Amino acid sequence: MNEINARFACFEQWGGNGSADHAVELPGLAGWVYSAPLDPASGGGDVHYFSVCSRGSISRTAVADVAGHGSLASSMAESFRSVLQRHTDNWDQSALMQELNDAFQLTPLERPYATAAVLGFYPETGELLWTHSEFEGQRAVNAPRQLSGRGLSYWTDGRNDERILYVTPGYKLVELDAKTGVRIGGFGKDGIVDLKLGVVHGTGQQIDRENGDAGLHSTPTVVKDVVIV
Repeated sequence: MNEINARFACFEQWGGNGSADHAVELPGLAGWVYSAPLDPASGGGDVHYFSVCSRGSISRTAVADVAGHGSLASSMAESFRSVLQRHTDNWDQSALMQELNDAFQLTPLERPYATAAVLGFYPETGELLWTHSEFEGQRAVNAPRQLSGRGLSYWTDGRNDERILYVTPGYKLVELDAKTGVRIGGFGKDGIVDLKLGVVHGTGQQIDRENGDAGLHSTPTVVKDVVIV
């Protein structure tokens, strides 16, 4: 167990991918962090970082479930630390998210990541800005990959247009406005692309969209203006 001060002060950052099993407290947030590297390595467990800006008004949490353990996974922890350190005092998370996406894309294939999430919290209001979910009914129940949809991708035009993309368990690609959580109407049909359309079997027959065996267990990849699934 790492011995740390569980209560974070202004302009403080802590984390890594070593052993951890203790409480953490940031302005407006409290929780528990647990990370267990594969023996006998001292590092290589799940990556976790926490930071508080110099005014004590922005709390950030970043976690990544790295596909691998030991020394092969440790470089991702260093990438996380460097990017978060550069943006600890920035209010806008756009540049932070873009740099994290870039870091993941540049990760060598023998050290891939599985899932990553970043949370920014402003405790003055405690306001939930938006939330989103897609109800897929029987299509989700029949999905071959019940735990898919484990990651979000981010796209921006570098100005004011920011979007979030993800794939549902029922194999649909969804695009949302990153500021509001509303689906982008001009993307696919009302913000959704049905990825089962065009998937065929046998002599070219379209698979059943409710029961057809097709899914994705990873995060969509965004390369400039192209989404790869």
